[in-house]
Amino acid sequence: MKYSICIDTLFTELPFLERIDKVKEVGFSAFEFWEWKKRDRDIKKTGQKSKMNNLEIATFNGNVENGLVNPVQREEYLEEIKESIKVAVQLGCKSLMVLTDKLEEDGKVKETYPYLKEEKKYKSVVEGLRESAAIAEENNITLLLEPLNTLVDHPGYYLNSSKIGFKIIEEVGSENVKLLYDVYHMQIMEGNLINTLSKNIDKIGYIHIADVPGRHEPGTGEINFKKIWETLNYIGYKGFVGFELFPSKSSYEAIQSIKAVFK
Repeated sequence: MKYSICIDTLFTELPFLERIDKVKEVGFSAFEFWEWKKRDRDIKKTGQKSKMNNLEIATFNGNVENGLVNPVQREEYLEEIKESIKVAVQLGCKSLMVLTDKLEEDGKVKETYPYLKEEKKYKSVVEGLRESAAIAEENNITLLLEPLNTLVDHPGYYLNSSKIGFKIIEEVGSENVKLLYDVYHMQIMEGNLINTLSKNIDKIGYIHIADVPGRHEPGTGEINFKKIWETLNYIGYKGFVGFELFPSKSSYEAIQSIKAVFK
């Protein structure tokens, strides 16, 4: 397993570029972030900082402005993915997170398109991913489709089920499209984490970690992370585990809690 810190949730008291130094300081070899177009993100300097610290950029958001559920947005979505893939290649990043919907700053979905039937939304997601998979394959990039919870953080989000997510991955049929399995979101929506990970690890390309409730570090809530770590080792998971969590106290204390479980 490889471990990554999300610098949009940890060390946020520091300017963006200084957070990269902290990743190295606390002993991690990779980091991830959300939006690359934000005003405080200098992509060239981000790449330079990662190289200076000998850090890998694990992933970042591939689409922010356009979703997959509405076929009318398809061309804009594909253009956004193309642009993000160019940035990923520039940064040496091998994967991009993909969302089915555009989110507002507060996490709510901007537009749920109630006039579209569920089967049409599903078909649009599959077809959009198939088209973007071809672009990803050409550039050796993996697209990570992420289910999110709709009960606490992201009301209105289309893909709130790992079962549907895995079905979409199978239908897309590309090795360059995998599921991003976030244990925080899926514990809220469906539980059964160990069994789901064990049975579907071939379709999972990335794992996100945060405890429930609160989305804090391991040990603050109800999830048995020691068992998750043991399971991932037993089934031979070799991909990234990303710590996308909000510290209950300080980032340094959260890092110590992470290290106590994920060795």
